[in-house]
Amino acid sequence: MEYFKTITQSGLSELIISTKKILYLSLPSIHYEIARAICSLAYMADRESREVEIHILVDFDSNTFRQGYGNFDTVNDLIKGEFDVKCLKDNRISFIISDNVGYYLFIESRSLIPADKETINAIKIDPVSIVRLKHYFFPVINGSAVQDELANAIIEESIQLKKSNELVEGHSAIINEIDETLLNTVKADLEKNPPLNPDFKRTVEFYSNKFQYAELHYVGQNIEHFAIQIPAKLLPYKNNELREKLITRLKLFENINKSEVFAKFKTIEELKNQISEKYLTPIKCRKGRSVLKKELKGQFESEVVDLRMKLNELRNSIYSVMSDEIESAKKNLCETMRLFLLENPNEDMVNMGIINHERMAKNISKGLTNSIRVDPAKLITKFKIDRHYADITFEDLSDSELLKEFKQKELIDVADETRLADFGKGIKMTIGVEDQLFKSLKAFKE
Repeated sequence: MEYFKTITQSGLSELIISTKKILYLSLPSIHYEIARAICSLAYMADRESREVEIHILVDFDSNTFRQGYGNFDTVNDLIKGEFDVKCLKDNRISFIISDNVGYYLFIESRSLIPADKETINAIKIDPVSIVRLKHYFFPVINGSAVQDELANAIIEESIQLKKSNELVEGHSAIINEIDETLLNTVKADLEKNPPLNPDFKRTVEFYSNKFQYAELHYVGQNIEHFAIQIPAKLLPYKNNELREKLITRLKLFENINKSEVFAKFKTIEELKNQISEKYLTPIKCRKGRSVLKKELKGQFESEVVDLRMKLNELRNSIYSVMSDEIESAKKNLCETMRLFLLENPNEDMVNMGIINHERMAKNISKGLTNSIRVDPAKLITKFKIDRHYADITFEDLSDSELLKEFKQKELIDVADETRLADFGKGIKMTIGVEDQLFKSLKAFKE
């Protein structure tokens, strides 16, 4: 059995499912795949009428979930499923003991490393250490039999040590030199996407969990100002000067405000503005952006969902009003065009003589307006309530102007202000230290 091993999430799942009698699992938290393997183990044992003990230890903390080590709903489902799930705060000693086989697991955040990336991340646990781990991390389960277990483990370990040559034989790790090519490749990649100092990253994460940029938009709220461009090929003049005198944009809903149905529809815009005022704080130095407190995000989302439902209820009622307005706008355009043609007859009208101007002006203007087709149904289906989010960044927290505005708008308190001031000083100090270290190394090399 390998002493140094690669165990991916799928490999860990297979090891869990292969357990016959007892499983001990210590992880920062649990992802869905691991929970599914635990449930599969319990299900198979039940079908085979055999007992399997399953004991799970996690760091049940909101920051652990935020850092990408697991999922709250997954752990919650295991607890509700009456699995033995316990909490050890701030624990990062990860291991699995499946029957008599155990591995230390060097677990990394899934935010950084994909679940099935093959990294060397497991070391086989010796028999004595298995006993010590079980009695330290699961004392309630393994409280009394420690002496007998330890004695058996020592015997087993001594048998293994007699085969000392086997312990070091086998494959060695493939070690590579850091040559100039690798050095330049890594350097170029870091210059394109520089890493953030872990201390600074924690500060950014802290405030990203407190605040978020948010935008709330209502597509369709300015319908009364909606206009369409009249295609140039429809205009009955070759003369550019006369073309410029013509109306080239048709406002479709100028009089829609007079409708009682539209008045009800207009309340959507009012409600959208009320939600924005209630939850979003506009930031002047970030044009078009507002800040949402994360603690209020659930309420914000709930009110946005309610507003979308209200919009869906009302938008069908406005079809006939919009259709009437479009017809009225086209009728007005037709009359305007007819009068304009009489005053400015086009080439065809001139050729046909003044006796035909009235009829030709009427036909031309009617043909033009009939060519303009606007389907109110297509416009209505585009009406929607939309919201967008963006995270607070390192650059944001380094911007004194932004932080000043945060303070003015009471988004941060005195403690936050002090912390962010230290953050700013830390950035300057770190940059200074890095510059000095680079100069020292360069001087040493020379």
